[in-house]
Amino acid sequence: MSQKPTAEEKTERIDLVAYLLCMGQQTSQIHTTITSKYGCTTRTVDSYIAEAKEVLLKQSGEPRELHIAMALELYRSVLRDPNARIRDKIAAQTRIDRLLGLEAPRRHELAGVDGGPITVEDKNMALSILENPELRERAQQLALDAAHALQEENDCEVDL
Repeated sequence: MSQKPTAEEKTERIDLVAYLLCMGQQTSQIHTTITSKYGCTTRTVDSYIAEAKEVLLKQSGEPRELHIAMALELYRSVLRDPNARIRDKIAAQTRIDRLLGLEAPRRHELAGVDGGPITVEDKNMALSILENPELRERAQQLALDAAHALQEENDCEVDL
């Protein structure tokens, strides 16, 4: 069993996890890297991942709702793109379904206090974003700006 890290060591670990997330590493790869480097449990790594995601969100300076709206708009643009591969369209629809809470529920059995049920509050932020015209409009404008920047960078036309 590894000893508890100091506050400075924990911050260093969370920064490393944030870096790995930014580099596109999957959670399983992050688990392997962090557990082998520091000898901590996967549960501890899960907590580092959650904290790193919050750090990245805070550093972005944008609210979580806007990130969700932007993701929805990105996935919708893939669905609208006539040149997108079917595999990409399926992946985009899968992500939309997950963001909107449309996937069939997955069965997880956990026990609460004294073996009783755990109460869970279901907050589906993506659905509330769809109902917020300001966020939806802002996400669409950001997507258009990104498409125009890409068009200028590649000196080509992008179907909007």
